[in-house]
Amino acid sequence: MKIEFHNIQVFQALSRETPCFTADLFVDGVLEAHVSNHGGGGGNDYHFPPGRSWATLEAIEGGVRAMGLKKKIELDGVTIELDLDLELLSFLALA
Repeated sequence: MKIEFHNIQVFQALSRETPCFTADLFVDGVLEAHVSNHGGGGGNDYHFPPGRSWATLEAIEGGVRAMGLKKKIELDGVTIELDLDLELLSFLALA
């Protein structure tokens, strides 16, 4: 399973508590969702093309977990497993 983000645009001037961005989520070359965040601290927004839904994202998460590719971080003695939202936000924070 190849997970990619394309057409990433980050708007630093609008990023307050979280990165303000837009991006397209592709899995195995197929557009699965348009992802965005307004930068005010809320979660990411997902807009799905026809034929795609939250079930599609849950299947992606399950596939990543089954392949043992879920990243884990240690924070103050607590292990946190990154989901797609956290993975994308951590990627954007480094951009």
